Amino acid sequence: MDLKDLFKKYKKSLALYVLGVVIISGNNLFMNFSMANAFDAFTVDSLSEVMTVFKKSLGLALMPVLLQFISRRLRIGFMTDILKDVRTLAFTNILNMDTESFYSESKETYRSRLISDINLFEKDFFLSLLNIGFALLSTVFSVLLLTYISWPLAVLAVITAIILFVVTKLFEPKVRKKRQESLRSNEVFNRQVSNIIKGATTIAQYFSEKSFMKLFYKDTEDLESVKGDFYLYNKNQNNMSQSIAMLSQTVAFILTTYLLSQGQIKLGTVVLILNSYSQIIWVMISCFDFINRFKSSVDIYNKLVDIDNHIDYGTKPFENGSIVVKDLSFAYGEVDVFSNLNLEIKPKSKVLIYGPSGTGKSTFMNCLSQNLKGYRGDIYYGDTSLRDINHKDFLNHVSYVRQNHFMFDSSIKENIILNQEVDENRFNLVIEQAALRNEFESFDHKLIQNGSNISGGQRQRISIARELYARGDILFLDEPTASLDDDNAKIIYDTILELDKTVICVTHRHLDYLKDRFDQVISFDMNGVIIDA
Repeated sequence: MDLKDLFKKYKKSLALYVLGVVIISGNNLFMNFSMANAFDAFTVDSLSEVMTVFKKSLGLALMPVLLQFISRRLRIGFMTDILKDVRTLAFTNILNMDTESFYSESKETYRSRLISDINLFEKDFFLSLLNIGFALLSTVFSVLLLTYISWPLAVLAVITAIILFVVTKLFEPKVRKKRQESLRSNEVFNRQVSNIIKGATTIAQYFSEKSFMKLFYKDTEDLESVKGDFYLYNKNQNNMSQSIAMLSQTVAFILTTYLLSQGQIKLGTVVLILNSYSQIIWVMISCFDFINRFKSSVDIYNKLVDIDNHIDYGTKPFENGSIVVKDLSFAYGEVDVFSNLNLEIKPKSKVLIYGPSGTGKSTFMNCLSQNLKGYRGDIYYGDTSLRDINHKDFLNHVSYVRQNHFMFDSSIKENIILNQEVDENRFNLVIEQAALRNEFESFDHKLIQNGSNISGGQRQRISIARELYARGDILFLDEPTASLDDDNAKIIYDTILELDKTVICVTHRHLDYLKDRFDQVISFDMNGVIIDA
């Protein structure tokens, strides 16, 4: 969703946000009038008149405090709405990536985007939006005031603002580029630190702390170096802008002093002019700096919700017929994994795939299951090419037990059923099929931290039960018994062989037991692929 569309979605809260910015845009003028009025105390004769001046000045000075409180209350709704949607869109963007694109980057990279990048967006976007709006409106009011008092001063202020804007545009490309480099370096740093933390016990066991601390220091130096470049460009821009501002203020001071000497203005007006002029210049310096920060925050938003990696499959419905593989090849870069595979898998047949690690077993199954789309050749489900099948419809008919098993922080039962309708008979059936009946006192037992409070074998069987409950027409299994003892492994194998659906199973265990029980056996090795009926 484009940022403009997000603004349109929340037109009401945006209007309140704009109102909140408008009502504080005159705060500088209130303070200027307060100070100018205070100088009138030098021109009055009685104590009562001094107190009147004091009360008026105090009232003007307190107005910004009240308006700031009201403004914050008006702005908070829009900020909450936008942040809620940005977090949702960023998370949805990751969920909608195809598997091939998703695994092209590390989990730490996505974690960095969902936490660090969103926090940076929140900080820069709203702060910039507020300051730009405040600066522009405040400057308009102050310029109008100066025009009323002395139009040459107003013209000088406008010319200075234009020059400052040109300086900002000159620095903008570099500032935005350095901000993007800073984001990428932050992702790399998070990934490296996460790897070190994961291996902390191994590092300590082999007394390798010093070596890894050197790597940590280097990563830290690299990150801070990139961030330092970003801050340096910002600093250079600010220094140049401040030099221009000070020169302009000097000229304004000379003109104001001249007007005072000619009796054209009073002392209170001098205070009003100098404060207003100073605030125009310095507020605009801040504004132009925040324009660059605002554009950088928009870049972050576009990166978070970018949809270039979304799944791009067809629109045809899933067809539960034979799976026909024609001249299938796959390569990672220039390294061929397998070439020119041809086979047919009949509906409801049981297919065993085995072979050494690194020979392409899981890659082949990921091609069959729409997890990888960069293959050559073709795969047909019935008469429909896999590339033409709607991805969501495909997922509704297919189940996949992966090597890595994810557990939600909820009960065992909820982990198995997920968002499907509760069918107690079916739930009890899959509990038996996955050999879980005697594992837990209650299936309301809550899992925490990805199932860290249960064993690896129990996590694996819960994952199997989840896919059995899903009622898919085709079941893919990648090493389904890797964490199981022989007895429980046999139960799982017997279960999947009895299923009234197509089963495609990758394993390297119990091959002597399994080869004669599957309808089709596919052997992967370094020399190629052998397909046995």
